[in-house]
Amino acid sequence: METNLVVFEPLRAEIALWTEKNAQLIFDYETPKGEADARSHVYRIRQTKAKINAVHKDAKAEALAVCQSIDGERNHLLGEVEKMIAVHMVPINAKAERVKQAELKRLQEEREERERVERERLAALRLREIAATAKEAELKAKEEAAEKAEKERLEKVRTEEAERLAEARKIENARLAKIKAEDDARAAETRRIEKELKIKADAIQAKLDEDRRAFEAEKRKVAEAKQAEIDKVQAERDAETARLAKVAANKKAAEKAAADRVADEKHRAKVDAELIRNLKEALGDSFDWAMLLDYLNDYEDLCPLLSINY
Repeated sequence: METNLVVFEPLRAEIALWTEKNAQLIFDYETPKGEADARSHVYRIRQTKAKINAVHKDAKAEALAVCQSIDGERNHLLGEVEKMIAVHMVPINAKAERVKQAELKRLQEEREERERVERERLAALRLREIAATAKEAELKAKEEAAEKAEKERLEKVRTEEAERLAEARKIENARLAKIKAEDDARAAETRRIEKELKIKADAIQAKLDEDRRAFEAEKRKVAEAKQAEIDKVQAERDAETARLAKVAANKKAAEKAAADRVADEKHRAKVDAELIRNLKEALGDSFDWAMLLDYLNDYEDLCPLLSINY
């Protein structure tokens, strides 16, 4: 069994070197460069796992009898590699969690600000509604006062006229009685007087009808003015609601467009940096790989087979 495990000796030596190097390296995970260097270091360590698996596969094919021992050694070695990886991935993941929490806090603050603006808008609308209601009550009070004053005036006119008519009839009846007693010949004069009284009464009634019609016209005018004011307030309220909705929609669209643009630029820069780093590691850094990427991006329509899939 020990003979079969000899195949892992080169890997043990390589892992020992990586362990020593891993303990000496220090990365600033909070900076883009530090995080990128740490991820590149982890990537090279991960390649050791592929070598371990390859040796494990060959050794297992040659010695199935010691498969369990080989698996145990592989798991042990993988555990050592995972420990080294965890040293760097823990702070990397911690940073990612802090960024996530910061973004959640920002979104919460934006939502609370939108809710505050909406509350202020509704409060302003409520104040305008209260003002409109107060104005409507004032118009109604004026209308009722005018109607009451007109009723009192008409009642006074009717009372005074009735008293005058009663007094006139009393006088006239006494006079007619005296006239009838004195001379039947004055009957014609009595009829003339009665006719004049009727004309006066008709004139008074006509005047009352005219006053009533004027009052009804004024009442309709006040009602129309009140309705016009209510319609104006409602139109202003609808216009304000539509304006605020449009402002909110425009703001949301602008924020989304800005966020999409920033996200796309960051993604492209990250992909380009990773590709240049891999090209330098595989083919060396004697060639200007950044210039090549700029050329491919500028002429991707002419070279579709060499375009970069972002």
